[in-house]
This record gives sequence, structure tokens and C-alpha cells, in this order.
Amino acid sequence: MTSSQQHERLARAREKRRSERRSLASSAVVLDDRNHVLASGRIANVSEHGAFVVAEHRPDLAEGRQVILEITVPLPSPDKRESSPTVRYECRIVRIRTLGQLMGIGLELLAKL
Repeated sequence: MTSSQQHERLARAREKRRSERRSLASSAVVLDDRNHVLASGRIANVSEHGAFVVAEHRPDLAEGRQVILEITVPLPSPDKRESSPTVRYECRIVRIRTLGQLMGIGLELLAKL
């Protein structure tokens, strides 16, 4: 793929987004409806309507599947024993990308739990 084709592809993707994405380096866990861990990794970016998680490759994840995303919120704390809060969202997997030994999971945030 040429650089102009890549630029055009990125421009089309930006047009589909309803809100701007922001970088975020935070732990994330993708769970099924019984709270079993499907994947764990890091949030690469997040927006009002979606998130992109980078995790170890899991062949059992598929686009269209409903999952729960649990994000650990990094807060500066003088007391290191205090645990960081987490937020949970009901999500739908909209995209899966292979990234070598890792995978990128594009999630649509459906509802905050």
C-alpha cells in the first residue's frame, strides 16, 4: 500500500468517528458476560464512543461479540497501597487487527456499567 493510499484510508476512518480519540496508557481487561477474562492488555486510545485495546492474541474473539471492558483509571496517589479505581463498559467488538504476537481490539462503548 502506498503512502497516499494509507493517508486516504486514515482520512476515511476519521470521517466515520463521532468523536476525537485521545491517547491513554491504562490497564484494560476484556471480559465475557460471566466475568471470565477474554483478554488483558493496555488501552491505546479512547473516545466518547470507543476504545482500542492492545492485548495478547486470542483467536476466540470475534467482531460483533458483546463484551465488558474494565479500565483501571491511573490516579496519582501518595499512598501506594491504595488501589486505582476501575470503570466498566458494555461494549461490542467492531474491529480486530493482528499486530504480530499481539492483537488490537476496537470496541464500541455501548453503556457504562
